[in-house]
Amino acid sequence: MDKRVMVVCGQYDICESFQEILAKDGYGVDVAGSTQEALAIVRNNRPYGIFFIDIQLDDGLSGEDVAEEIQRNHPAAVLYAVTEQK
Repeated sequence: MDKRVMVVCGQYDICESFQEILAKDGYGVDVAGSTQEALAIVRNNRPYGIFFIDIQLDDGLSGEDVAEEIQRNHPAAVLYAVTEQK
């Protein structure tokens, strides 16, 4: 599995926490703070093994829309849906 991870989340503190934890385990982490930013990175064809996606993110596109695009561009990647518990 590729040691590159993308975190798609609109909350900076959560993204930062993911980045710190995953980096300690040797993963390279890219963060996208919006669906549009995530899609631009995904379409760049950089190899990712794991994606963490805030499924409640909705800034024009939903987290689910981003997940579908990721599956088209990175069919072997593992996708995890995350969200903030309220």
